[in-house]
Amino acid sequence: MKRRLFLFIFGVLLPIVIAGAIYYIFFPDVWFVRLTNEFTGSALHLSDTVFLRDRPILKLLRFYGFDLVWAFSFANAIRLLLGDGKRTRSAAFLTASGVACMTELLQLSGSFPGTFDIWDIVLEIIGAFIATLMIKKQQEDL
Repeated sequence: MKRRLFLFIFGVLLPIVIAGAIYYIFFPDVWFVRLTNEFTGSALHLSDTVFLRDRPILKLLRFYGFDLVWAFSFANAIRLLLGDGKRTRSAAFLTASGVACMTELLQLSGSFPGTFDIWDIVLEIIGAFIATLMIKKQQEDL
């Protein structure tokens, strides 16, 4: 039980909360931030973020960081749902990668908010792969 709670906190919850907070504070033009603002009726962003966007590392974070974190957390969440079976790693990887591809294809078709980018798919697959390696290590330690 402690191991599952640890995985939930550090593999699912914290990555999403930290990435979401960074996006919320620094990148108010992201669709989920706009949705959050509409839902809460408030906006707590840094007033001048133009200087942040001129830095390459922040551009990478803005356009690709959350995709990697989302896939990492999603793969870990799938693992928590499936348990420690033999097929857990492949199911977590394939599910996270598949949902990532479908989301990007829906963006390409205009059915989902966002802009299609092949690099989003690449980073999401990398995030799912990192989670899969982490799952493998944890299963070997059992």
